[in-house]
Amino acid sequence: MSASPARRACHALLRFRRLHLALVVLLVLVPAAVPAKPVPLGFSYQPLASPGGALAAALQHDRILREALARQGFQLTMLPVRDGSEAITQLSQGRVALATMGDMPFIKAVASGMPLCAVTLLKQNYVSVIGPKGMMAADLKGKRIGNTFGTTGHFALMKTLAGSGLSEADAVLVPMEVNEMEDALLKGEIDAYAAWAPTPELTLARYPDRFTAIGKQKSIAFLAMSAKVAELHPEVPRLLAAALTRALMWVERDRGALQKVTRWNAADIAALNGKALSQAAQARLAQDLRPDFKAVGRVPRLPRGIEADGSSLCDEFLFLKKLGKVPASVQWSTLKGSFRFEYLDQVMKNPKQYRITRFDYD
Repeated sequence: MSASPARRACHALLRFRRLHLALVVLLVLVPAAVPAKPVPLGFSYQPLASPGGALAAALQHDRILREALARQGFQLTMLPVRDGSEAITQLSQGRVALATMGDMPFIKAVASGMPLCAVTLLKQNYVSVIGPKGMMAADLKGKRIGNTFGTTGHFALMKTLAGSGLSEADAVLVPMEVNEMEDALLKGEIDAYAAWAPTPELTLARYPDRFTAIGKQKSIAFLAMSAKVAELHPEVPRLLAAALTRALMWVERDRGALQKVTRWNAADIAALNGKALSQAAQARLAQDLRPDFKAVGRVPRLPRGIEADGSSLCDEFLFLKKLGKVPASVQWSTLKGSFRFEYLDQVMKNPKQYRITRFDYD
Protein backbone atom coordinates (compact mmCIF):
# COMPACT_ATOMS: atom_id res chain seq x y z
CA MET A 1 0.00 0.00 0.00
CA SER A 2 1.43 3.40 -1.01
CA ALA A 3 2.25 6.11 1.55
CA SER A 4 -0.26 8.85 2.15
CA PRO A 5 0.38 12.37 0.74
CA ALA A 6 1.02 13.64 4.26
CA ARG A 7 3.64 10.96 4.91
CA ARG A 8 5.33 11.63 1.55
CA ALA A 9 5.48 15.34 2.40
CA CYS A 10 6.98 14.53 5.80
CA HIS A 11 9.66 12.35 4.21
CA ALA A 12 10.46 15.09 1.69
CA LEU A 13 10.80 17.63 4.49
CA LEU A 14 13.17 15.35 6.40
CA ARG A 15 15.33 14.85 3.29
CA PHE A 16 15.47 18.63 2.75
CA ARG A 17 16.51 19.16 6.39
CA ARG A 18 19.28 16.56 6.09
CA LEU A 19 20.58 18.19 2.91
CA HIS A 20 20.43 21.63 4.51
CA LEU A 21 22.31 20.37 7.59
CA ALA A 22 24.95 18.74 5.38
CA LEU A 23 25.42 22.02 3.46
CA VAL A 24 25.82 23.99 6.70
CA VAL A 25 28.41 21.51 7.97
CA LEU A 26 30.26 21.72 4.66
CA LEU A 27 30.37 25.53 4.75
CA VAL A 28 31.42 25.72 8.38
CA LEU A 29 33.84 22.84 8.73
CA VAL A 30 35.44 22.60 5.28
CA PRO A 31 38.14 25.24 4.58
CA ALA A 32 37.50 27.62 1.71
CA ALA A 33 38.64 26.17 -1.58
CA VAL A 34 41.61 27.73 -3.30
CA PRO A 35 40.28 29.94 -6.16
CA ALA A 36 40.63 28.42 -9.60
CA LYS A 37 43.29 29.88 -11.85
CA PRO A 38 41.84 32.90 -13.73
CA VAL A 39 40.82 32.31 -17.32
CA PRO A 40 42.88 34.40 -19.81
CA LEU A 41 40.77 37.13 -21.40
CA GLY A 42 42.59 37.87 -24.64
CA PHE A 43 42.67 41.49 -25.79
CA SER A 44 43.96 42.31 -29.28
CA TYR A 45 45.05 45.95 -29.38
CA GLN A 46 46.85 48.28 -31.79
CA PRO A 47 49.68 50.25 -30.11
CA LEU A 48 50.10 52.37 -33.26
CA ALA A 49 46.47 53.56 -33.26
CA SER A 50 45.74 56.76 -31.36
CA PRO A 51 44.32 56.98 -28.78
CA GLY A 52 43.21 53.34 -28.60
CA GLY A 53 46.75 52.05 -28.15
CA ALA A 54 47.34 54.38 -25.22
CA LEU A 55 43.99 53.55 -23.61
CA ALA A 56 44.74 49.83 -23.93
CA ALA A 57 48.09 50.47 -22.26
CA ALA A 58 46.30 52.18 -19.37
CA LEU A 59 44.03 49.16 -18.93
CA GLN A 60 47.10 46.94 -18.54
CA HIS A 61 48.25 49.04 -15.57
CA ASP A 62 44.83 49.50 -13.92
CA ARG A 63 44.86 47.66 -10.57
CA ILE A 64 41.14 48.23 -10.03
CA LEU A 65 40.29 46.54 -13.32
CA ARG A 66 42.74 43.72 -12.67
CA GLU A 67 41.23 42.93 -9.26
CA ALA A 68 37.63 43.26 -10.50
CA LEU A 69 38.26 40.89 -13.42
CA ALA A 70 39.97 38.41 -11.08
CA ARG A 71 36.80 38.33 -8.97
CA GLN A 72 34.94 37.38 -12.15
CA GLY A 73 37.51 34.64 -12.82
CA PHE A 74 39.39 36.40 -15.62
CA GLN A 75 42.87 37.80 -16.26
CA LEU A 76 43.47 40.32 -19.05
CA THR A 77 46.02 39.05 -21.61
CA MET A 78 47.22 41.65 -24.10
CA LEU A 79 48.18 40.75 -27.69
CA PRO A 80 49.56 43.66 -29.76
CA VAL A 81 48.76 43.78 -33.50
CA ARG A 82 49.46 46.24 -36.30
CA ASP A 83 45.98 46.63 -37.75
CA GLY A 84 42.35 45.62 -37.60
CA SER A 85 42.76 42.69 -39.99
CA GLU A 86 45.15 41.01 -37.54
CA ALA A 87 42.68 41.61 -34.73
CA ILE A 88 39.87 40.02 -36.77
CA THR A 89 42.06 36.97 -37.43
CA GLN A 90 42.74 36.56 -33.70
CA LEU A 91 39.04 36.93 -32.91
CA SER A 92 38.06 34.37 -35.54
CA GLN A 93 40.64 31.92 -34.17
CA GLY A 94 39.25 32.34 -30.65
CA ARG A 95 42.59 33.61 -29.35
CA VAL A 96 41.00 36.82 -28.04
CA ALA A 97 37.58 38.00 -26.91
CA LEU A 98 38.33 41.74 -27.06
CA ALA A 99 39.82 44.05 -29.66
CA THR A 100 40.35 47.70 -30.48
CA MET A 101 38.77 48.05 -33.90
CA GLY A 102 38.07 50.77 -36.43
CA ASP A 103 34.63 51.31 -37.92
CA MET A 104 35.24 49.60 -41.27
CA PRO A 105 36.95 46.46 -39.91
CA PHE A 106 34.10 46.18 -37.41
CA ILE A 107 31.47 46.48 -40.14
CA LYS A 108 33.21 43.87 -42.31
CA ALA A 109 33.64 41.45 -39.40
CA VAL A 110 30.01 41.60 -38.21
CA ALA A 111 28.65 41.52 -41.77
CA SER A 112 30.68 38.36 -42.43
CA GLY A 113 28.95 36.64 -39.52
CA MET A 114 31.38 37.23 -36.64
CA PRO A 115 29.39 37.66 -33.40
CA LEU A 116 30.83 40.95 -32.10
CA CYS A 117 29.44 43.89 -30.17
CA ALA A 118 30.75 47.44 -29.80
CA VAL A 119 30.99 48.28 -26.07
CA THR A 120 32.44 51.82 -26.05
CA LEU A 121 33.85 54.49 -28.29
CA LEU A 122 37.65 54.37 -28.55
CA LYS A 123 38.48 57.01 -31.15
CA GLN A 124 36.79 59.93 -32.85
CA ASN A 125 38.83 61.89 -35.35
CA TYR A 126 38.95 62.59 -39.08
CA VAL A 127 40.06 60.97 -42.29
CA SER A 128 41.33 63.62 -44.70
CA VAL A 129 42.12 64.24 -48.32
CA ILE A 130 45.40 66.19 -48.41
CA GLY A 131 46.63 68.28 -51.33
CA PRO A 132 48.48 71.50 -52.22
CA LYS A 133 47.35 74.81 -50.71
CA GLY A 134 44.67 76.38 -52.85
CA MET A 135 43.43 73.09 -54.30
CA MET A 136 39.65 72.57 -54.01
CA ALA A 137 37.66 69.34 -54.23
CA ALA A 138 36.58 70.19 -57.78
CA ASP A 139 40.27 70.45 -58.73
CA LEU A 140 40.75 66.74 -58.05
CA LYS A 141 39.34 65.92 -61.47
CA GLY A 142 42.04 64.14 -63.47
CA LYS A 143 44.49 64.24 -60.54
CA ARG A 144 46.57 61.32 -59.23
CA ILE A 145 45.39 60.53 -55.70
CA GLY A 146 47.15 58.16 -53.32
CA ASN A 147 44.59 55.72 -51.93
CA THR A 148 44.27 52.44 -50.04
CA PHE A 149 41.34 50.52 -51.51
CA GLY A 150 38.33 49.75 -49.31
CA THR A 151 39.44 51.82 -46.31
CA THR A 152 38.10 54.86 -44.50
CA GLY A 153 40.52 56.91 -46.62
CA HIS A 154 38.90 55.57 -49.78
CA PHE A 155 35.44 56.34 -48.35
CA ALA A 156 36.46 59.92 -47.44
CA LEU A 157 37.83 60.41 -50.95
CA MET A 158 34.56 59.23 -52.55
CA LYS A 159 32.57 61.58 -50.30
CA THR A 160 34.87 64.51 -51.14
CA LEU A 161 34.59 63.84 -54.88
CA ALA A 162 30.82 63.40 -54.72
CA GLY A 163 30.52 66.74 -52.91
CA SER A 164 31.78 68.43 -56.07
CA GLY A 165 29.78 66.28 -58.46
CA LEU A 166 32.71 64.01 -59.28
CA SER A 167 33.05 60.24 -59.15
CA GLU A 168 35.94 57.82 -58.76
CA ALA A 169 36.18 57.62 -62.55
CA ASP A 170 36.99 61.35 -62.70
CA ALA A 171 40.28 60.90 -60.81
CA VAL A 172 43.29 58.60 -61.08
CA LEU A 173 43.50 56.52 -57.92
CA VAL A 174 47.04 55.37 -57.18
CA PRO A 175 47.16 52.31 -54.87
CA MET A 176 49.64 52.68 -52.02
CA GLU A 177 50.13 52.15 -48.31
CA VAL A 178 49.43 55.06 -45.97
CA ASN A 179 53.06 55.31 -44.82
CA GLU A 180 54.13 55.92 -48.44
CA MET A 181 51.74 58.77 -49.19
CA GLU A 182 53.50 61.82 -47.79
CA ASP A 183 56.77 60.94 -49.51
CA ALA A 184 54.97 60.33 -52.82
CA LEU A 185 53.23 63.71 -52.48
CA LEU A 186 56.53 65.50 -51.81
CA LYS A 187 58.18 63.84 -54.81
CA GLY A 188 55.30 64.79 -57.11
CA GLU A 189 54.37 61.17 -57.81
CA ILE A 190 50.81 61.96 -56.72
CA ASP A 191 48.82 65.22 -56.56
CA ALA A 192 46.91 64.42 -53.37
CA TYR A 193 46.24 61.56 -50.97
CA ALA A 194 43.45 60.23 -48.75
CA ALA A 195 44.39 58.80 -45.34
CA TRP A 196 43.38 58.43 -41.72
CA ALA A 197 44.99 59.98 -38.64
CA PRO A 198 47.72 60.65 -37.79
CA THR A 199 49.23 60.78 -41.33
CA PRO A 200 47.31 63.89 -42.54
CA GLU A 201 47.99 65.76 -39.28
CA LEU A 202 51.70 64.96 -39.51
CA THR A 203 51.90 66.25 -43.10
CA LEU A 204 50.08 69.48 -42.22
CA ALA A 205 52.25 70.00 -39.14
CA ARG A 206 55.47 69.51 -41.09
CA TYR A 207 54.45 71.51 -44.19
CA PRO A 208 51.77 74.02 -43.11
CA ASP A 209 52.60 76.41 -45.97
CA ARG A 210 52.45 73.77 -48.70
CA PHE A 211 49.48 71.49 -48.03
CA THR A 212 45.90 71.64 -46.78
CA ALA A 213 42.91 69.39 -46.08
CA ILE A 214 40.69 69.38 -49.16
CA GLY A 215 38.04 67.16 -47.58
CA LYS A 216 37.32 65.50 -44.24
CA GLN A 217 35.18 62.63 -43.00
CA LYS A 218 34.66 61.58 -39.39
CA SER A 219 36.18 58.25 -38.39
CA ILE A 220 35.56 56.27 -35.21
CA ALA A 221 36.84 53.14 -33.49
CA PHE A 222 35.40 50.85 -30.85
CA LEU A 223 36.23 48.53 -28.03
CA ALA A 224 34.80 45.41 -29.67
CA MET A 225 33.98 42.23 -27.77
CA SER A 226 32.78 38.72 -28.47
CA ALA A 227 29.00 38.96 -28.19
CA LYS A 228 28.91 35.44 -26.76
CA VAL A 229 31.34 36.31 -23.95
CA ALA A 230 29.43 39.52 -23.23
CA GLU A 231 26.16 37.58 -23.01
CA LEU A 232 27.60 34.93 -20.68
CA HIS A 233 29.54 37.40 -18.52
CA PRO A 234 27.77 40.80 -18.73
CA GLU A 235 29.79 42.21 -15.83
CA VAL A 236 32.99 41.94 -17.90
CA PRO A 237 31.99 44.55 -20.55
CA ARG A 238 30.75 46.79 -17.74
CA LEU A 239 34.13 46.55 -15.97
CA LEU A 240 35.98 47.36 -19.19
CA ALA A 241 33.69 50.29 -19.95
CA ALA A 242 34.33 51.56 -16.41
CA ALA A 243 38.10 51.16 -16.83
CA LEU A 244 38.13 53.16 -20.07
CA THR A 245 36.05 55.91 -18.46
CA ARG A 246 38.44 55.90 -15.49
CA ALA A 247 41.48 56.22 -17.78
CA LEU A 248 39.97 59.17 -19.65
CA MET A 249 39.05 60.94 -16.43
CA TRP A 250 42.51 60.26 -15.02
CA VAL A 251 44.22 61.84 -18.02
CA GLU A 252 41.90 64.83 -17.78
CA ARG A 253 42.41 65.41 -14.04
CA ASP A 254 46.02 64.39 -13.37
CA ARG A 255 48.75 66.43 -15.05
CA GLY A 256 51.22 63.55 -14.87
CA ALA A 257 48.82 60.95 -16.28
CA LEU A 258 49.39 61.89 -19.93
CA GLN A 259 53.14 61.41 -19.59
CA LYS A 260 52.70 58.02 -17.92
CA VAL A 261 50.27 56.80 -20.56
CA THR A 262 52.58 58.10 -23.29
CA ARG A 263 55.52 56.15 -21.83
CA TRP A 264 53.46 52.97 -21.65
CA ASN A 265 52.21 53.43 -25.20
CA ALA A 266 55.74 54.22 -26.47
CA ALA A 267 57.06 51.03 -24.82
CA ASP A 268 54.34 48.98 -26.58
CA ILE A 269 55.16 50.61 -29.93
CA ALA A 270 58.88 49.93 -29.40
CA ALA A 271 58.17 46.27 -28.59
CA LEU A 272 56.01 45.94 -31.71
CA ASN A 273 58.54 47.62 -34.02
CA GLY A 274 61.66 46.27 -32.35
CA LYS A 275 63.03 49.79 -32.01
CA ALA A 276 62.78 52.33 -29.19
CA LEU A 277 61.13 55.68 -29.81
CA SER A 278 63.33 58.76 -29.54
CA GLN A 279 62.56 61.45 -26.97
CA ALA A 280 61.34 63.68 -29.80
CA ALA A 281 59.01 60.94 -31.05
CA GLN A 282 57.62 60.42 -27.54
CA ALA A 283 57.02 64.15 -27.19
CA ARG A 284 55.16 64.12 -30.51
CA LEU A 285 53.13 61.10 -29.36
CA ALA A 286 52.05 62.96 -26.20
CA GLN A 287 51.16 66.01 -28.28
CA ASP A 288 48.98 63.88 -30.58
CA LEU A 289 47.33 61.96 -27.73
CA ARG A 290 46.06 65.05 -25.93
CA PRO A 291 43.52 66.15 -28.60
CA ASP A 292 42.63 62.53 -29.38
CA PHE A 293 41.67 61.91 -25.75
CA LYS A 294 39.68 65.14 -25.74
CA ALA A 295 37.82 64.11 -28.91
CA VAL A 296 36.64 60.87 -27.26
CA GLY A 297 35.49 62.79 -24.18
CA ARG A 298 35.60 61.88 -20.51
CA VAL A 299 32.87 59.25 -21.03
CA PRO A 300 33.46 57.06 -24.11
CA ARG A 301 29.83 56.66 -25.15
CA LEU A 302 28.92 55.20 -28.50
CA PRO A 303 27.38 58.03 -30.57
CA ARG A 304 23.60 57.99 -30.32
CA GLY A 305 22.00 57.23 -33.66
CA ILE A 306 25.04 55.34 -34.89
CA GLU A 307 22.81 52.36 -35.69
CA ALA A 308 20.17 54.37 -37.56
CA ASP A 309 19.41 54.08 -41.25
CA GLY A 310 21.22 56.86 -43.08
CA SER A 311 23.90 57.30 -40.39
CA SER A 312 27.52 57.81 -41.47
CA LEU A 313 28.26 54.23 -40.43
CA CYS A 314 25.36 52.99 -42.54
CA ASP A 315 26.86 54.93 -45.47
CA GLU A 316 30.19 53.16 -44.88
CA PHE A 317 28.37 49.82 -44.87
CA LEU A 318 26.74 50.60 -48.23
CA PHE A 319 30.11 51.75 -49.61
CA LEU A 320 31.77 48.47 -48.58
CA LYS A 321 28.85 46.52 -50.01
CA LYS A 322 29.26 48.30 -53.34
CA LEU A 323 32.95 47.36 -53.36
CA GLY A 324 32.14 43.71 -52.64
CA LYS A 325 33.77 43.87 -49.18
CA VAL A 326 30.44 42.93 -47.56
CA PRO A 327 28.22 40.02 -48.76
CA ALA A 328 25.48 41.29 -51.07
CA SER A 329 22.79 39.43 -49.08
CA VAL A 330 23.60 41.20 -45.79
CA GLN A 331 21.39 44.12 -44.77
CA TRP A 332 22.22 47.02 -42.44
CA SER A 333 19.65 45.66 -39.98
CA THR A 334 22.06 42.79 -39.30
CA LEU A 335 24.47 45.20 -37.63
CA LYS A 336 22.00 47.31 -35.65
CA GLY A 337 22.02 45.07 -32.59
CA SER A 338 25.82 45.09 -32.43
CA PHE A 339 26.00 48.51 -30.78
CA ARG A 340 25.54 47.92 -27.06
CA PHE A 341 24.88 51.20 -25.28
CA GLU A 342 23.66 49.58 -22.08
CA TYR A 343 26.99 48.49 -20.59
CA LEU A 344 28.40 52.00 -20.21
CA ASP A 345 24.96 53.36 -19.31
CA GLN A 346 24.81 50.91 -16.39
CA VAL A 347 28.28 51.97 -15.23
CA MET A 348 27.34 55.65 -15.27
CA LYS A 349 24.22 54.92 -13.20
CA ASN A 350 26.45 53.32 -10.55
CA PRO A 351 29.69 55.37 -10.58
CA LYS A 352 30.64 54.56 -6.96
CA GLN A 353 30.24 50.83 -7.50
CA TYR A 354 32.53 50.94 -10.54
CA ARG A 355 34.99 53.42 -8.96
CA ILE A 356 35.37 55.50 -12.09
CA THR A 357 36.96 58.43 -10.21
CA ARG A 358 39.45 56.37 -8.21
CA PHE A 359 42.82 56.09 -9.94
CA ASP A 360 45.18 53.24 -9.03
CA TYR A 361 47.79 52.42 -11.68
CA ASP A 362 51.07 50.54 -11.31
